[in-house]
Amino acid sequence: FTQFFYAIQEMAEAGNAYAMYWCGFCFRSGTGTKKDPEADKEWFLKADAAVKEKNPKACCHEAIYNLALLYANGEIGEEKDYETALEYFKEAANAGYGKAANAIGDLYLNGCVGKAEDGKPDLEYARQWYEKAIKYGDTSAYCNIGFICEKADPPDHEEAQKWFKLGAAAGSARSMFNLGIRFQDEEDYETAFSWYQKAADLGDENGCYMVARYYENGIIVEQSDEKAFQWYQIAADDGDVESIEIVVRTYFLGELSQKVNYEEALRYALKGAEKGSAICLYYCGMIYNKGDGVEKDQALAAQYFLKAANKGDVDSMREYGDLLLTGGRGVDVNVEEAIYWLEKAHEKGDLSALASLAGYYYDKEVYDKAFPCVLEFCQYELETGDPYLFLAEMYLYELGTEYNEKEAAIWLEKAYEKGAKLDYLEAYFLGVAYFYGNNVKQDYDKAFLLFQAAANESHDSDACMMLGLCYYAGVGVDEDDHEALKWLGSAIDGGGLDEESEEWCRSAIQNMVKNGAVSAEEAGKWLE
Repeated sequence: FTQFFYAIQEMAEAGNAYAMYWCGFCFRSGTGTKKDPEADKEWFLKADAAVKEKNPKACCHEAIYNLALLYANGEIGEEKDYETALEYFKEAANAGYGKAANAIGDLYLNGCVGKAEDGKPDLEYARQWYEKAIKYGDTSAYCNIGFICEKADPPDHEEAQKWFKLGAAAGSARSMFNLGIRFQDEEDYETAFSWYQKAADLGDENGCYMVARYYENGIIVEQSDEKAFQWYQIAADDGDVESIEIVVRTYFLGELSQKVNYEEALRYALKGAEKGSAICLYYCGMIYNKGDGVEKDQALAAQYFLKAANKGDVDSMREYGDLLLTGGRGVDVNVEEAIYWLEKAHEKGDLSALASLAGYYYDKEVYDKAFPCVLEFCQYELETGDPYLFLAEMYLYELGTEYNEKEAAIWLEKAYEKGAKLDYLEAYFLGVAYFYGNNVKQDYDKAFLLFQAAANESHDSDACMMLGLCYYAGVGVDEDDHEALKWLGSAIDGGGLDEESEEWCRSAIQNMVKNGAVSAEEAGKWLE
């Protein structure tokens, strides 16, 4: 492309009008050179001047049309300049260029210029320009007249359908696509798909996207991830943003029968980012942040995340906040900014952002802020038990809230059921709750297991006593006098029992000896 650009530039500087147009096009599209709107404008005007030099009544309609697009799209100046765009479009249209006439119709249809007296778009004037566009050979204008029929008050769907069919007959892929939409709305999916396929075969990116959707979901056709991806990729290569986003995600996650390919994911993500896709900006950030298939560059990742976050992408708000919270290569820690973005993501319903806020405040021991975050997070059905455990601990140890035995038991039970690792004090606390049915449903089997875990981990006197009690009474486990003796003795030896508990342990041991379950020799010192 670079060689092509240099060759075109050389021809343009030599005075070739068509080369001047292509030189401007290269600057506009970034083909073989950097994008430069001012250079676009300069070369497009030069191309037109070169044509007018030979024929003052003529114009280089392609150059003038593209110059108008610069103004209409806001590529020249700080804002979109529809009035200037309209002047240039008219010059090209009056030279018989159908695309320019169609573009004028678009300006009127979308209310960018010349609104009617009631402030609404001037549909009649738009239609006149679309009819000129058709006369000048632009078949996409058929479709636009169909849109006008649908925008009428009341809408005339039958007339719109007629224009879509006329456009399709004239070879307009866009009209074919819109016929597909109308038949889909009528739930005639077979006919809809046939029109989408025709549009796709002519290279219509929207048609390709819809064909992909039908294959992905198995609508009318046999479900096929391979064919779905094939059509998504064609649409993406043609510039369809939504398809680009799907291709990026497919390569990043390894979906639609594709293997994970970070290089391809980044290639398409960069393409989508140029088109302003927040999703693609997010994936650019993710790839550079982790260094997947590319050299790790967290400073660049932060830039992508921030751009996407400013576009409203919630995932990017969270990732940018997390990155600022911990810092990275070329990224300084900025807690205030991090909290701002994490809270913004949380407001939009992102649970991971809420978890980050809770984790940060908890780790920094700012418990008055951590508690409401953890409490809110735990209202959801979570896959892991750790958040439930944190909340239980906050109730148990008065971290950001008052001591609450009932809430502690409820959340410890949730944590335990999700497999969270309880320390011996928490295991003992929950074991007692299960044993007596305090704030949770009584369950001797769970109580036994918790006492066993607590006693084995710590040999805490209270945990040993309760484990011994389970074996002594056959609660939650088969009665076993020797195991009862072992753990009741350990409880006494630990020295942590209150007077009443120690007396009960010795009494139980004496009863076992008296009943012949264990010998006096085995009971030993605990009989004293």
